[in-house]
Amino acid sequence: MVTFETSADGSAWVVRREVPRQFSLKSLTVELNAGTPSSVASPGKAVFDSFAMESNPTQALPLYSSPTRPVAGGLAVLRASLWDAAADAPAAWALLEARVNGQPTARGYADAEGRVALVFPQPEPPSFVQQNPPPPATAYTRQEWPVSVFASYRPQSPAPRVPDLKATLAQPRATLWADAARTTPLTKVTLRSGQQLVVRTNEAPTDAAPGGRPLPVLLITPAG
Repeated sequence: MVTFETSADGSAWVVRREVPRQFSLKSLTVELNAGTPSSVASPGKAVFDSFAMESNPTQALPLYSSPTRPVAGGLAVLRASLWDAAADAPAAWALLEARVNGQPTARGYADAEGRVALVFPQPEPPSFVQQNPPPPATAYTRQEWPVSVFASYRPQSPAPRVPDLKATLAQPRATLWADAARTTPLTKVTLRSGQQLVVRTNEAPTDAAPGGRPLPVLLITPAG
């Protein structure tokens, strides 16, 4: 069967349609479209954003990096210490995801102390459409890439010493915070070539006057 599902939070999914599979799944083309079954005078607008095509192996168990894992050449790493702002405690076993430059989503979950590391291939330099004159070259050591970050978290009291993997991966979406006052959700960060990316919450809102310092942790609050 081919199943079409939608989700508002990436955790709870609603089946919209199912059709028998009548073709090989070895080579697929993805098409996104929207419309109505009949003519309407004032149709709405559909917006598609942040599309990601990912494989879904059925005979593989994903491995997740230890928070203290050293990183070899050719790999990038995102590190964070997730802190439950509501409970004022480590966000034990929270799930963290990152998407960069069209690569498959990098996933990992925090340990009992809220520490997490996402290790993924170093992105390629961004390509430019042919321009005349061409843009000035940028050294690879100065390349930057935007990284979208997402979190899922359901607090447990007391936090288990060893998590249940199925329950951990099924946690609902949570909010990461850019500032300590929790006024601005954190959704994007910047990865720089040759540098590990340590993501932390800032003391002041990002649009406030300069001078705010980053906290030692990344604040997170559960959904709802």
